[in-house]
Amino acid sequence: IIKRASFENGRLNYGNRSYEVLLLPEIETLDPQTARSLSDFADSGGKIVFIGKQPFKSAVYAETGENDSAVKQQIDALLDRSPGNVHLYPAPGKDPIQWYGKLQDDLGLKPYVSFEESHAYLSQSSHELGGMPVFFMANTSLTTDIPVKAEFHVDNSLTPWIWNPESGERLRYPTTDANNRIDLVLPRATSLLIVFENTSEGELCQMVQPAPGGKEMAGPWKLKLHHMNGDRQPMELDELTDLLEIPGTRDFAGTVMYENYFELNAVDAMDSLQIDLGNVQGISELMLNDRALGTRWYGAHVYNAGDALREGENKLSIKLTTITGNYVKSLMDNPVAQRWTGGQDNYPMGVMGPVRLIRRSI
Repeated sequence: IIKRASFENGRLNYGNRSYEVLLLPEIETLDPQTARSLSDFADSGGKIVFIGKQPFKSAVYAETGENDSAVKQQIDALLDRSPGNVHLYPAPGKDPIQWYGKLQDDLGLKPYVSFEESHAYLSQSSHELGGMPVFFMANTSLTTDIPVKAEFHVDNSLTPWIWNPESGERLRYPTTDANNRIDLVLPRATSLLIVFENTSEGELCQMVQPAPGGKEMAGPWKLKLHHMNGDRQPMELDELTDLLEIPGTRDFAGTVMYENYFELNAVDAMDSLQIDLGNVQGISELMLNDRALGTRWYGAHVYNAGDALREGENKLSIKLTTITGNYVKSLMDNPVAQRWTGGQDNYPMGVMGPVRLIRRSI
């Protein structure tokens, strides 16, 4: 890519992509032509950061000594000639997030978005689409919600919109004192596509905040396990737990039906309530009083109860579909299974809760 790219006004251009900064982590080997292209990029004003090491040898096997020398001379000259925009920076230690923030500060690298507080599971990537800044935000934690204040370094006259690639909806993101400063709410295992547009008129997105408290649904829970190998097994749990913690289900793969009952008074039955399944490892499908409320395969497994709730006794049914990896890993006589899963740890699975009835918090 670097060899085929063009360089202009401090940017590396390849196809419809363009970059201002190249981070090269602990690179020792380079093609001589790539080294020359890096030099052209730096001469155009682009920034290059060699992390931990600088290249000193060639990837070309022919004429090794000559090509190694050419690469080393190119990189040495690059560092000497362009001290303002070409750097050799120490490799990260135990905390790469703190290290990366310091790198940005030390080298004057302005991020596309600044977070009030960093988080190990919070990541973002930025692009431009038809002149509109586009940000893909992700919370990769399977258990932790992330609320964070973010400042996007874009024109403040632009308005942030949520684009939903599943439904095709476009909703205006709520802002506070400026269009480029927003309070992000990223539930566990969730991503957001935020696009800054010239348009400021449209339906406002109602952001659902993680709600504390609520009414927890106690056991016992009745389970029906349908293994992908054809086995069927009933089970009763006083408390929800990881299926890995139960000896008979450690290698399970298939579907599990969870059932429970709870009582509701007339006032609560008329309220705007949601059902939060808590920590869920798998795909959940929820039914309330035999009415389907939807499916969740990522993010927070929170469902709007709507008018499916009723005064008195309510029946809650959760169908969970697990991964197959734990079962495949248990097939010790299958060489293909062992090649793919033998070195992996068993993965959590099941509805671990707590399952709560909560009031919707906007």
